[in-house]
Amino acid sequence: QRGLERQPRFWEQVEMRFKDLMTRTEVPADNAVGEPDCIRFAHHTWPCSQHSTTVRVPVVRTGAGRGRVVVQAVVESCGYGEGKAGDDFEVGDRQVVLAEGKEVALLEVPLSGGSKEWRNNFYFQVRLTAVSEGTAVLSTPSTTLLVVLTEDRYPAKLGLERRGGHGITLMRHYLWESYLRRGRNFIRTFFAMLYK
Repeated sequence: QRGLERQPRFWEQVEMRFKDLMTRTEVPADNAVGEPDCIRFAHHTWPCSQHSTTVRVPVVRTGAGRGRVVVQAVVESCGYGEGKAGDDFEVGDRQVVLAEGKEVALLEVPLSGGSKEWRNNFYFQVRLTAVSEGTAVLSTPSTTLLVVLTEDRYPAKLGLERRGGHGITLMRHYLWESYLRRGRNFIRTFFAMLYK
């Protein structure tokens, strides 16, 4: 219950941070990178909802130059605590363009919509790989973790209106969740345990 109360405040803070990045005209001195024309992600991690279809990740330019810059990026698994490539997110190369006079651009990363069964929070990474056009260099952070936060409840993605049952009424949702995860193997195992 306490987590549900904190959730709206969390997303309000994310929205405020996003608006701040989009309206910022210069990077604060404590975050400034010494080299001119450095390209980096705005933060090491970036949260989004599991129901999002696209994640927009801010890419920031710092330095004196203001020419057009094209940056290449790759979306990939990070090897731990990850979502399933293809099922949860679309792997592959991406491109972001910082137009002349712009210090922030959005790198759009499509999500695949997720699986039918309940999933815990998962994450994957986006990595800046090269500057293909313009005068700039990559800086840190050049890799960001995209954290996809689940809003559904276990089991079987139950909404609040369906969570008041007891006994077998609630048990059927656990059975359905197990079937979604294991398919026919769950049914075979279930009946084998009942009639052994």
